[in-house]
Amino acid sequence: MKHPLLASALLVLGVGCAGSGQASYSASATYTAPELILIEPDVQVVADYDEPVFYSENYYWRYDNGVWYRSNNHLRGWVRFEAVPARIRRIERPTAYIHYHGQARAEVRDHRDNQPPPPPPVRPMPPPPVAQPTPPPPVAQPTPPPRPARDLREERKEDMKEIKEQRKDARQDAKEERKEAKAEAKADAKDDRHDAKEERAEAKAAEKMTPKDAAKLHAKDAKQDAKEERKEAKAEAKADAKDDRHDAKEEKQDAKKAAKKNK
Repeated sequence: MKHPLLASALLVLGVGCAGSGQASYSASATYTAPELILIEPDVQVVADYDEPVFYSENYYWRYDNGVWYRSNNHLRGWVRFEAVPARIRRIERPTAYIHYHGQARAEVRDHRDNQPPPPPPVRPMPPPPVAQPTPPPPVAQPTPPPRPARDLREERKEDMKEIKEQRKDARQDAKEERKEAKAEAKADAKDDRHDAKEERAEAKAAEKMTPKDAAKLHAKDAKQDAKEERKEAKAEAKADAKDDRHDAKEEKQDAKKAAKKNK
C-alpha cells in the first residue's frame, strides 16, 4: 500500500559577492502528488486513502460529514467551500471511496512552491463500488437556550404556591363533607325519633279515633309530607352547591394551567 509523502525542504545558504555585505538565500520544496484514480470524467480520487479526497479543476476536495473542503494540497490547508463544482456534488456516497483501489497505476508529479499540481492523465474508468443503501442521518433538533435561574426559581415558587392552594382546597372540601355527613346523620336520627313517636301516637289514637281526630291526622300527614319535601329540596340544593364548588375549583385550576402554559 502506498501512502502520500511530504518531501523534505532543502535550505541552501550562500555567500554573496565579495564586498557586497549581503547574503543571498534560496529555498526549494518538493511536493509529492498522491496516486489518483479516475472515477468520472474530470474527477479522480486519491487511491487507498483514509479519507474521501477527490481531485478536480486543479483542486483537491475532501468530504467530511456532509461538508466539502478545498485545498491545493491533499494533506493540509483545507478550507470549507460552498460553491462546490457540480461534478463533485454528483458523487454518490463519497465515503464509499475510502481506501479505494480501482485499477489505476500510481502517478507521481513534483510541484514547486505548493502550487496546485496539473491534472493527471485520464485513465480508463473502473467500475463504481457497490454501495449498500444507508438510512439518512437523523436531523438534529435545535436545543432551546437554557432558561435563566431566576425564571426557574419563580416557576418553582409558583408550583409550590399552587400545591399549597390545592392542599388547602382539599382540606376545606374534606371539612365540609364531614360537616354535611354529621348534619345528615343528626337529621336522620331526629326523623327516626319523630317517626317512632308518631307511630306510637297513631297506635294509641287508633283505638279511640273520632271523625274530628281523623281530620287532624290527615292534616298532620299533609304537614309531614310538606316537611319531607322541604328536606329533600334542601338536600338537593346542598348537592347542587357542592357540585358548583367542584366545578369552580376545576375551572380555577384550568385557568392557572393555561396562564402558566402561555408564559
